[in-house]
Amino acid sequence: MKGYQESHKELLPHLFRQEYSKMTAVLCRHFGLNNIEIAEDIASETFLKASENWALNGIPENPTAWLYTVVKNKTKDYFKRQMVFQTKVKACRRVITTMNYWAIYMPKQILTKQSIIMKKPLG
Repeated sequence: MKGYQESHKELLPHLFRQEYSKMTAVLCRHFGLNNIEIAEDIASETFLKASENWALNGIPENPTAWLYTVVKNKTKDYFKRQMVFQTKVKACRRVITTMNYWAIYMPKQILTKQSIIMKKPLG
């Protein structure tokens, strides 16, 4: 916003009032209204990052574009993490299913083998 010669502490509340709900709406339009809480969290994290970054590096030339770029990248990162998490959960479920199978069926097989072994004459 070129008309602003203010500090980030003055600019951020103004941008938050103007852009937060728009960002949330854009994210919900792309990723579904069922993800509104996630969209709100990502938008909030974006403003937190802006506060930290702008305090150190100054206000970017186009703060609004900077915010939307960051919110887009944070959203992509979130869904990448979710995909990795889901992949790992599926793998764990397979392992647990396999372990449950062995826990249920192996004792029967072991008992059967032991009883066969024990019934054999020793000699």
